[in-house]
Amino acid sequence: MSRLNLSVLELLLLLSLELHFLILILVVVFKHSSGTLRSLVYYIMTSESTLHPPVPAKKSEGTRQHYIENSEPQLLPISYAYTADMLIRVPTGEYTIAAVALDTQCQLGNWISERLVEELGMLDLICKDSCPAQVVTASGQEIESTGTIDLVWKLAPNESRVFRSRFFTLGGARHLDVILGQDTITKEGFLSLNMRKLLAPFTSHKPITKEEKAIIKAQEARQEQEKKELEARRLAAQQAQAAEQQQ
Repeated sequence: MSRLNLSVLELLLLLSLELHFLILILVVVFKHSSGTLRSLVYYIMTSESTLHPPVPAKKSEGTRQHYIENSEPQLLPISYAYTADMLIRVPTGEYTIAAVALDTQCQLGNWISERLVEELGMLDLICKDSCPAQVVTASGQEIESTGTIDLVWKLAPNESRVFRSRFFTLGGARHLDVILGQDTITKEGFLSLNMRKLLAPFTSHKPITKEEKAIIKAQEARQEQEKKELEARRLAAQQAQAAEQQQ
């Protein structure tokens, strides 16, 4: 009986030593482990994730808002081609409308059709001495520039901003006027992802009031009117160019 009691005591002592040894190992591991590992263990033990720190609750509202704004991920520009209206200044000082494609897949500068340059009466301004650039179209066709030209231009409808850029000239292109490439689009912020609009369907909103509906309706009407005026100006410019060519 005494032998049995001794065996039980020895077993308990052995288990106690093993438990202390295990605790010692865990202490060493936690002391030298990364914050992410500790956070993961804390998440498992408390079901409260700390992998991303919470917004400080005891901070002032201004500090809290600043924390939220600076914790949001940086968004890259969306990647697709978008056609807009461009106003190019000709030697007479006037501006002529042209169609411009904003293409984030074009990673080599900006491009303009040599046909359009000729229509603008600026063919003699093309510099042929520059090193030719090459691009590959979506169909796999390799295109080489015929030179470069410096242009002063605006992007409609915000015609208050004036830009001066160098464009590669593109010979034999009858289907396009101008292409703005990735560098210009990113630098000037022409295309960007609006996260609030993207998440709008998942956000709860208050019912729209009559005043807000009236404002929205007025804005839509104004945008539609601006669109019609811009289309009329483009048509008038094209008709004027056609009349000059016939003369």
